[in-house]
Amino acid sequence: EFRRVLFRSNRITLHGTICKDAELFNVYGDDVPLVSFVVKDYGKPGAFNDEPLTLQVHFKREIAPLLMPELVHGKEVNLFGSMVQKNYVTSSNEFRTKIYMIADYIEFVGKNERREVTA
Repeated sequence: EFRRVLFRSNRITLHGTICKDAELFNVYGDDVPLVSFVVKDYGKPGAFNDEPLTLQVHFKREIAPLLMPELVHGKEVNLFGSMVQKNYVTSSNEFRTKIYMIADYIEFVGKNERREVTA
């Protein structure tokens, strides 16, 4: 049996660099596409932590497929959205937790670039 609990725990702003190219998903039974990518955040600007935060990000909007060429490794972004904690029990009865971000707003930043995409 597969059981899960999904809840949004807070709102966050994240500045980071995409470290894994985006993947496009069409969730069964839902017409709105989902883009998933991974971002690394090194903390405050100018202060690099030993261990950067690596976080999976989901962006679920009609415009998502059009962003695929922009959501590539090395691209710098500002993200605004919610943290989600997903608790579930596997078929072998192991308790697991996954934490990820649902982005409501993506801002492309960096050299010669400043564009925004909102929900």
